[in-house]
Amino acid sequence: DAVCRAEQASQMTRVRFNSMPLSELSQTLVTGYDTECAKQLLEPLPNFFFTRDWAVAVNRHVVVTRAARTARERECLLASFIFACNPLFAHTPLVDLSGAEQGASIEGGDIMQLHKDYLLVGHSQRTTVQGIALLREQMFARDVVKNVVRINIPHHRSSMHIDTLFTQLSYDHMIV
Repeated sequence: DAVCRAEQASQMTRVRFNSMPLSELSQTLVTGYDTECAKQLLEPLPNFFFTRDWAVAVNRHVVVTRAARTARERECLLASFIFACNPLFAHTPLVDLSGAEQGASIEGGDIMQLHKDYLLVGHSQRTTVQGIALLREQMFARDVVKNVVRINIPHHRSSMHIDTLFTQLSYDHMIV
C-alpha cells in the first residue's frame, strides 16, 4: 500500500500487485514492468543500484533514508521493507526515516561516520535541516553515536553530497 500511495497507482495496479507471487512483485516494484501482462505499471528505478543513497550502516544499525526527490521515494520504501522483513537482518537494529514528513529529507551520500561516536552530515541539495534534525534525534535516542555534526555544502550539482567533496579511506586518510 505504501508504494501504491507514493506512486499514486491506480486501483487496477493495486489489485494486480496483491495478486502477484512475491518474486514477481519484487521484480515489478524495481523494474515497473509486469511480465505476465506485458505492461509497464510503474516507472522503473534506474538509480536503485546507488544503495548508499537509500541505506547507510552506522555502527551496528542500518539507517534507511528519506529521498529528497519524489522519483526516488519508492527506493527508500523498498529498502525499508527489505531491512524490516528479510531474516538476514532480523538482529540488525533499523532506524527507518523513509516515512518522514514532507520537507525532511536525508540521503546516504550526506552521512559519513568518521569515528564510532562521530557522524558528519552534509546539509546539501538533497539533505535538509529537518532531515538532519530527525537523524540526530534518532541517533541520540538509540545511543548510536554521541555527536552529529552538520556541514553546510554548496548547493551545486558538482557537490551533491558530502561524499562528493571528501571521503574517508581510513582513520588517518581522506580523499578530497
